Parts: sequence; structure tokens; C-alpha cells
Amino acid sequence: MRMRFPLYIMLTALLAGVAASCNSSDDDYYFEFDASDYSAVTLSSFSLQKNDSVLMYIDTVYFSVDINKAEVFNADSLPKGTDISRLQVVIGLPSVSEAKLIVPSKEGKEVPDTINYLENPNDSVDFSQGPITLRVVSLDKNTKLDYKIKVNVHNMVPDSLWWNQTASFALPGGVTNPTDNGVVEIDGQVISFVTNGGKTVRSVSANPATGIWSSDMIVLPSDAVVGSVAAADGNLYMTSTSGVLYKSLDKGINWSSTGTSMHHIYGGMENTIVGARKNADGSWTHVTYPASVETAVPADCPISATSASVTYTTEWAAEPMMIVLGGRCADNSLTGHVWAFDGGQWADITQEGIPAAEGVTMVPYFTFRLATSWVATKQTVLLAFGGKCADGTLSKTTYVSVDRGVHWTKAGKLLQLPDYIPAMWKMHGIVAESELTSRAAGSGWTLTGDRPLDGWYTPIYNSSNSRAVTPITSWDCPYIYLFGGLEADGSMSTTVWRGVINRLSFKPLQ
Repeated sequence: MRMRFPLYIMLTALLAGVAASCNSSDDDYYFEFDASDYSAVTLSSFSLQKNDSVLMYIDTVYFSVDINKAEVFNADSLPKGTDISRLQVVIGLPSVSEAKLIVPSKEGKEVPDTINYLENPNDSVDFSQGPITLRVVSLDKNTKLDYKIKVNVHNMVPDSLWWNQTASFALPGGVTNPTDNGVVEIDGQVISFVTNGGKTVRSVSANPATGIWSSDMIVLPSDAVVGSVAAADGNLYMTSTSGVLYKSLDKGINWSSTGTSMHHIYGGMENTIVGARKNADGSWTHVTYPASVETAVPADCPISATSASVTYTTEWAAEPMMIVLGGRCADNSLTGHVWAFDGGQWADITQEGIPAAEGVTMVPYFTFRLATSWVATKQTVLLAFGGKCADGTLSKTTYVSVDRGVHWTKAGKLLQLPDYIPAMWKMHGIVAESELTSRAAGSGWTLTGDRPLDGWYTPIYNSSNSRAVTPITSWDCPYIYLFGGLEADGSMSTTVWRGVINRLSFKPLQ
């Protein structure tokens, strides 16, 4: 389940859900023939004519010409809502005696439209009624071939973070009236801890998308802070309100003191737990377990309520770097900056932060940016959700950083959380990968009502003409999960939400 991402890269990797198909298909249309017998009627190319009123750069959309199946199609679909009822085409043909476009009839019309492409190459073609037929007859009239031509259009906006496939799964463990929860990934498993102060349940899942968890009641030290759980060196760690750092060698069943004082855990960094200790004189010190060099915490560095950490590597640094976002400082002020630790030193790396908040959820994920001619470029980003602001209000705004936390901006409209997810803080976010299939069955998650898409989002496309030899039947898809969190009235949410950028759930191009 875990993977490392280049540059932002992160220890967690982003659920087997319902994979939404982006293209319409008519698989039963295919037929086989010997292409060598049809050289006189073989298409060399197919494209759409420039028409900015329909879609910018529509003339650059790549169409595959499958000679073996006599099919022409755009593997990467046009944006949702594109009007394909009046498109002009450009067809690369050998010298032929006939090339006719046979367009399916609209409702109530018995005879299909026929366009003589040789005589009227600029006539508009209506692709909205389904695949059309291109009938090509060789120059000597001895060979005839019918091509099926499809113009695929997305059924949904591909680059939105889509939360309408979220679930009303309760937090695993069945704890009533929970007061705190923690989630951690370790050795390919997701481990959840939920407590109501008197009862604590540990639940383990190899894939949270399945909704299958194995749960056990455990006994924690009386003042253990469940939400502080973190992983390092293959073990789990948790701090307490009194500042005792506890360790579990069996994935969270049994716990014992490490003998180290740590009042706040920032996160795990390879074999080290990184945190902060409150000293007897009220000052704060950055510490690690196992112990290394200790340094005083800068006044503007948070010492509690930070996001979970994210660790990444770059080609410019010999060591990995751990970062956290937001949190409360020793003077009780809040920050909206990212602080980074390289194993020896701490530094504020943010130039443009989010509004100061505590309990922000930060996860590594992907978005897509437009290059040219509908070429899709996937980029790794950081996303930030929720948090409690300085005035006590809870944030519903999603923020995004494309440069490892140096600059943050408000994410686009379709990346914002939908109205039906309440404003929360102290949510635990993970990104977990699951295998999807071209005919994926339902995941068992109870779907929330559709989220209206009342905006236009510019999708991005890859016009590569690479072709796979073996049909793609399954692929990995990363989903974001948000566990628990505190709502405005102080109660703890018992719901696990999940979301995915639509494009990542689509079957890969072939």
C-alpha cells in the first residue's frame, strides 16, 4: 500500500472503490480482419478541425486508428459537456472512389444522414448520437471497409477532487461517544485507535476501502494521547499529557515507557521520533527518540496541534526532510506556516502560508496542470484541509502547495470540500492506494448524495499515441481518507470520508 513519491514524497501513499468510467464504450462492435488485404482503404490519420467555439485546441486531440478492429477513437476523452453535435473532421485517405460518413439517425428520423466526404470534406458531423460509420471503397472498387468512429466525452469532470463517493462508514471499533482518535500507517497496514476515555479499541486494515477491520480492545496508559500516535523504525509511539513517550513493539497492542520526555510528537522520520519537550522552567526544546542533539524551540515554531508530518526527499539533499503545517506556539499564538526538520536543524520554510490555524490536516496528493495541446502533466502537491482558526471558527477551505510547503494558495473550486462534509479540525488524513478494475464491483461504502458541479474546470489530456500490448484490466488508484475530527460543538465526528481526483480513478489509456 505504501510508496514513495519523488520530490514531495511522502511516507504515506495514497481504496478499492467504485471506479467511474470516463468513456462510453461499445465493446461488442469489434471484428477482426486481415489488415494486409485492406491497404487500399487504410486510413493514415483522423483528427477534428480547429473550432475554438467548441473547445480550445480541439484540433490537437489525438485519435487512434485501429486497423485491426476498423475503429477510430480518442482514447483520452473530451471534457465533460463538450458539444460534439457539429464537428468537422480531417481524414487521411489513400486514393479511393468513395468515402461516406453515415451518421446515426436522431430520434424520430428513420433514415441516417450520409455525408460524401470526398465532395464535402468541411460538412459538420453529428457525433452526439453515438459512433458513426465511415464507409471507404477502394479506387478499383474491389475493396470496401466500414470504420467505426467514436468521439469520447468524459461523463464527469476529471480533475476535480470528487467527494460524492464518500462513505458513512463509522470509525472502526464501534466505540460509543468517542473523544479522541488516531490513525497511522505501518508495514502496509492502516491502524486506527479510538477512545472514549474509558475504552480504547485498536483496529487494523490492510485496505480501508474494503471496510474490513480487525478490532481489539487494548489498555493504554491512563493519560495517553491517542491522537499523537506515530510510527518509526517499524514500531508505534504515543505521548501522554504528562509528557511520557510510550512505545509499542507489537503494532499498538502493548505499550511501555521509553524513559524519554516528549510532550508533542511531530512525527516519525525513518528510525527516529521527532518531538518537543516542555521544560520545568516553561521553555520548550526540540528532542528526538533515540536521543540526539537538543535545540531550543524558536518562539514562532509550533509546539502542539500541528498537522501530521510528511517526509520527502530531493536530489539536492543527502537526507530526507520532515515537514509539519500549522499549530500552536509556546506563547499560545497560532501559525499557518510549514516548519521543516532535516535531521539536525529546524527552519520555517514558508513564504506564503495558510491562515493561522491548529489541527490542520495535510496530505500529499496529485493534481494536473495544463502544458500545451491538452497534454496532461501530473504533479505532486500538498493539500491542507480544515483547522481551527485564531477566532475559534473552523475552516472549510482547501489549500494547495506545489512546492513542498513554501507557497500555499486557495485550491480551485472543485478541490474544496462539499457542503455535506462539516467543518472540522484534528482530522487524521491518510492517502492509500487500492487496485481498481475496469469492471469494479461496489465497494460497500454508502454513497453520499451527488455533489453539484456548478463551475467549469479545464481538464487536461495526454495526446500520447503509445499503445499497450496487453489489455489493462486493473490499476492502482490513490484515495484520500479523513478520519474523525472535532466539529464546531466540540463533539468528535464518527465518520470516515474519502475522495479522489476523478482522473486517477479512470482506466489508464491503452
